[in-house]
Amino acid sequence: MYKVHVEEQSGDFVLNIMYTSPDRNIANINRTFRDINDATNYTRKHFAGWVIEQLKKYVAHADILFNTSGSGFYATEGKRNSLYRLQDLLEVAHHETTRSLVQRVIALERDILNILPSSHNKSYQSSHDRADDIIRQCLRYYKVFIKPT
Repeated sequence: MYKVHVEEQSGDFVLNIMYTSPDRNIANINRTFRDINDATNYTRKHFAGWVIEQLKKYVAHADILFNTSGSGFYATEGKRNSLYRLQDLLEVAHHETTRSLVQRVIALERDILNILPSSHNKSYQSSHDRADDIIRQCLRYYKVFIKPT
């Protein structure tokens, strides 16, 4: 989850960001800015950091499953290639603009879903929820900030 609310109060802009932290707790940031552009820039940077941290947690979990499971479920070349593409993204993600990061995550949606654990794995639902949240929030960001009208 990632929700942003900005409200003007006495000429200042009060920003509230509520989001799911990588450890799946709800976190909240409240900051005041004199300029709406500063609030927007802060939100963009924070969102990019949120996407990266969520992806790191998701990909790290998948990597553990791929390397420790004796199941053939994880041994396919397609799943391994999906994992490698996401690891490659994470290597350069901090150098990407928020726009570029969001577009790359959307482009890699199939890979994100491809590395989900087996539906019989006890972590399947939480991994599915995290993957869905990352993709959904990137699509929402794309529609609001990137997609031409």
